[in-house]
Formats: sequence, structure tokens, C-alpha cells
Amino acid sequence: MTDDEIRRALADKGFLAPAVKDFPPQYRQFASVWFEMAEKFSEIGQRVAIRATSQGHGAADPRAYGTPFFLRTLESYQAAVILCSFGLVTEARMLIRSCFENAFCLAALIKDPNALVKLLGEDDKASKRAQAKFVVASQDRMNSMDAVGKKRLRKFASTVDAQWGKVRQLAIDEIAKSTALADAYLFYRLLSNDSCHPSATSLSRHVVTLPDNHFDYRWGPAPAEMVADTLNIACHAIMSALVAFTELTNDTDGNRETASAVAAYSRVNDEISARMATKARSGAVRTKVKD
Repeated sequence: MTDDEIRRALADKGFLAPAVKDFPPQYRQFASVWFEMAEKFSEIGQRVAIRATSQGHGAADPRAYGTPFFLRTLESYQAAVILCSFGLVTEARMLIRSCFENAFCLAALIKDPNALVKLLGEDDKASKRAQAKFVVASQDRMNSMDAVGKKRLRKFASTVDAQWGKVRQLAIDEIAKSTALADAYLFYRLLSNDSCHPSATSLSRHVVTLPDNHFDYRWGPAPAEMVADTLNIACHAIMSALVAFTELTNDTDGNRETASAVAAYSRVNDEISARMATKARSGAVRTKVKD
């Protein structure tokens, strides 16, 4: 489908239009290598998850926290791959960013489980405190509550600081930089700016600059090259999570499978990078000859 055909197809119902069902085959054909690689990691993740959930963990066991983190990561990762098949790369990257967050926390559980569990508890309290204080700051926000509920919420909001002391939200940057996955924090920052936040970069996906400083606007599926790039980053996220989780759970089979898949990923990535470099050099030579 051409860009104009896509616009017409999505004009009335957007990504809920019937024509959207035609997108996956196009993207899978263009980025078949990356889809296959992404699905390979997913299969490994499923086996790792099944083994982890079949074990009983006491509340004091780091695996009791690590397993939910990994399950959350695996579902978000698989959802991101599905979104990529429809060209929804911004939405896929939002989920991939979440996968990196989870991977950092898994790595932190290996390093110091007690410290991370404490931080998680503080983060939950900080969130509830902020919610309560936000609601009681406006009478209108409490209109749906009965008198007893209002009284309880006001009391909680006024005493929570003394009751809980100093609590703060989870600082992902601090957690990431303190773990063996510190280098992956760059991906997290990249995804925050180009997809998750309403930044100049993320908004630019919907803008086309025309002559005389005029704008046109675009929507619909992303270019196939961006889908391939997004799947590549998704592989990095799930690799990080798998490495950390299989170490945390002493899953030697999962670790071995992950290592093999990472090696395969590296070969594919190197081959694609080499082809792109050759293509770029050829283009430069043709341009020089033409000049």
C-alpha cells in the first residue's frame, strides 16, 4: 500500500480499520530476520518463565520478586513485537522502555535484593502519598466520596509524612547505573525521548516540514526500516532481562539458551551492519562519479 492509500484506509477508523490486517505480512516480509530473532527470544523467555513459575518461593526469596518482574517483561516484550507487526513503533517503544526498567530491577535483585525491595516499598508509599495529597487539595475531587471516606482521606494526607517519614519514588537511573546492565541505560534514555515523552523528537514523527515554513501531518504505520530498528532494540531489552533473570534463578538451561541466541543475534546484526556499510559506500562512490 502507498502512503496515500494508507491514509485513505485509516481516515475513518484509524488503526481499527479493516485494512490494518494487511500490514503484518508487509512488515514481516521486510524485517523477517528481526521478527524471527524476536520470536526466538520470546520462545526462550516462555520456557524460562514456565520453569520459574513451577517453583515455590518464600516471601524472603529474591526470586519471589524477580519472577513477577520477568513475567511483566515477557508480556510487554511480546506486545511490543505484535505492535511492530502493525507498524506501531512509538507504542512498541513505550513497552520496550518498560522492559529495560524491569531488566534493571532484575539486575539490582542480584546485586542487593534487600535494597531493591526496600526501594519498591518506598516507591509504593510515595505514590499513595502523592495521590492522597492531590485529591484532598481540591474539594471537587472528593465530591464522589461519602463523609466517612473524606474524613479518612484528609486524616491520611495530613499525617502520612509523620507516619511514613521520608519516602521517594523509584529512581530508575540510579538503579540502572549501579548494575551490570548500566550500558543499556542509553537505550532507556533514547526511548524516553523519542517515544515515551511528548518531546520534540517524538512529536516530529507526525510532522512533515514543507516549503515556506508550512507543516503537513502524518499518521499511520511507521516506515519498515523503523520497525526493524525497533525490533533490534526490543531484542536488547529481552536479552538483558533473560541474562539477569536466569542468573537470579540459577536457570542454567535458560542461561545456555540465551547465550546461544545472543551469539546468533550478534552474527545477524554484524551481517546486516556490514551490508548497510557496503551499500553506503557504494552510494558514496556513485555520487562522487556523478559529480
